[in-house]
Amino acid sequence: MTKSASAETQRRSVRLIPAGDTLEHACRAYARGEVNLSQAARHADVSVEEMMRELEQRGIDYGPTTEQFLDRLETLAVEFDAPGLGQVAAELREHQELWEVSKRP
Repeated sequence: MTKSASAETQRRSVRLIPAGDTLEHACRAYARGEVNLSQAARHADVSVEEMMRELEQRGIDYGPTTEQFLDRLETLAVEFDAPGLGQVAAELREHQELWEVSKRP
């Protein structure tokens, strides 16, 4: 992304999160897909980790599913002609029950 495109995205995201209860508004804007995780955290004046915790407490998914992650990893392996990465993706998929983290209650 170019510097000017990034600045435009940031200006757009500023308009999407009104003043006031910024954490609540940032969570809502994120849930609607209007801002990304780092933009929501920045506007709520919290770290990305804190934003992830807030989203989780509100029942808002903030990351790719296991399947989406593995699909993207396999896509990268193909796009970058990296058979080793493809092998890792296949092994992760085969043994995902060993590394997949369940959602906390």
